[in-house]
Amino acid sequence: MMYRYTPCLSRAFTCFFALGLAIGPSVGPFSGMSSLWADDTADEITDAQDSAEHPSEADIESWVKKTPRSTADLKKIQDHFLKILPEARQFSVALKTGAGSGSGVIISPDGLVLTAGHVSTVPNKKITIIMEDGTELPGLTLGRSDFADAGMVKITKEGDYPFALPAETSEIGEWCFVVAHPGGWDASRGSVVRLGRVLSKRTNTMQSDCKLLGGDSGGPLFNMHGEVIGINSRISGSLEGNFHAPIESFVLHWERMVEGEIIKLKGGYFGTAVGEHAEGLEILLVVEGSSAEKLGIEEGDILTHINEERLIDKPHYKQIFGMQGVGAEVAVRWVRDGKPMDGKVKLTEKPW
Repeated sequence: MMYRYTPCLSRAFTCFFALGLAIGPSVGPFSGMSSLWADDTADEITDAQDSAEHPSEADIESWVKKTPRSTADLKKIQDHFLKILPEARQFSVALKTGAGSGSGVIISPDGLVLTAGHVSTVPNKKITIIMEDGTELPGLTLGRSDFADAGMVKITKEGDYPFALPAETSEIGEWCFVVAHPGGWDASRGSVVRLGRVLSKRTNTMQSDCKLLGGDSGGPLFNMHGEVIGINSRISGSLEGNFHAPIESFVLHWERMVEGEIIKLKGGYFGTAVGEHAEGLEILLVVEGSSAEKLGIEEGDILTHINEERLIDKPHYKQIFGMQGVGAEVAVRWVRDGKPMDGKVKLTEKPW
């Protein structure tokens, strides 16, 4: 990943935006940066002081800028981030599901928790919610949406819980940060925080460059106002394989999930069996008479893109076609013996 920055900011910028930034309870995210400020020229310091005395809206909300333009911008982002982080940590929880673990975020004072659908799994299952301070609370799983890997959990013990607000939306390029519990709740470490930017966004999925690890699934993606803009979903060893469910995908089916309903994928039929491959998804089987056969797809081909969206894994493949209705035309890109190919075809109904 690359950011554009001016030469005079190279060391400060590299320190600030180190990918996969992890912050423990007693470790500041910008420790060690004070020496960088000391290296600023007198002119830069004077500019920063003048900016502080006569702040414009752009100066005050430096985190809104797509690219920091001065060390003063970086300092403002740092100060604001540290101001909202403690509260964001209180909203974020670890989830314990038998031998597995995940993360989530409290979204209402009575203990409604947003998480990933593959973490909550089926409705009415007992689950343990662990607060930042280690307090364990009983809970039950609610509904989920297979369209976006969105799930809900409810704390069953009555209480007045700290809760985050959902954002109305998010924008590509805006600053964001993940707070979650990779590997489960850890008393010596607490929640782990990573800072990044929103890279891409679609109706039921979005990407950021926040580093994600196992156990982060279901954890919140916050904007710089401390609002939830997404929930960690698919996690991969590479950044391009990490996805979040956008908050809009929860709002779309909110009441149905609260009621414990599972919103299933009922999309069009392409007609292939696939296996994961380093370059995409390998075609293992083409169903006779299917859309894939009509398009000219053959066994051994590597599917790379659907509707210009790069395929990451089998769940992603299922989700993309699940969101397309019967009769929808999809643009497909694939590779055969190293040669790129593409075409368009309409999806059909499932034959069973």
